[in-house]
Amino acid sequence: MYDPRSLWRRWDDLLDRAFVDPPVVAGEPCPTCGARTLHFAYIGNAAEGTGFGALWCTTSNDGITTGRAGFPAGVPVVPFGDRDAVPNFDLIQPGDSDLGDGEIYDGYSETPINRT
Repeated sequence: MYDPRSLWRRWDDLLDRAFVDPPVVAGEPCPTCGARTLHFAYIGNAAEGTGFGALWCTTSNDGITTGRAGFPAGVPVVPFGDRDAVPNFDLIQPGDSDLGDGEIYDGYSETPINRT
């Protein structure tokens, strides 16, 4: 049986690991489709060192984002508004409102980098 909460948790675990050490997800299977085509980017304002992280699969077109966060010093940052660096992807969210912080992704569709 399909369990959206379990799928979200697998995505969330990978995102937590990628945010701290992006190369850790290289070669990891996508939680949705199993393909090894995951990508991670810090997106935001490099001068301020804040924005959010995005993890997505180019095969399943699924992905997940962090909430607003600070970046480690010296990491490459995709600027807000760069629509070519990170593709539109289907945002994986908790499947059940009692899971917790699912609301953290509210407004993501308005973020100029990934949604139109």
